[in-house]
Amino acid sequence: MKYEDKMNKNSIQLQQQFINDEVAKHMEIYKEHLSEEAEQKAQEEFEERIENKKEEMVVEMTEKLEAIKNDFEKERAEFAKTIFTLKREIEEHKNAATQARSQLNESLKAADTKDGAIAKLQGQIKELR
Repeated sequence: MKYEDKMNKNSIQLQQQFINDEVAKHMEIYKEHLSEEAEQKAQEEFEERIENKKEEMVVEMTEKLEAIKNDFEKERAEFAKTIFTLKREIEEHKNAATQARSQLNESLKAADTKDGAIAKLQGQIKELR
């Protein structure tokens, strides 16, 4: 009976070893499955975070561009206003210069007329002497 018991024991041990090996294989397969699942979930979360960050950056850049555009428009309006003011001042100075030139010409004509009249009178005085 000992031999038979030994054979049964060996058979049971082989069966147990086979079961243990199968369980180990299945556990390894399950670990790999869990690992792949975790990796996939991590990748999806990473991609989602990237997409959210991208959207945040787009909003931020859009706001910054809008602020720059507004600043540019304010500067452009201020520049246009300055140009208008300078053109008006130039026109005023041109008009003042034209008016001063006209007055100068009139004064010169009047002086020439006076000089002519003085010279004429001086000539008459000389004749009378």
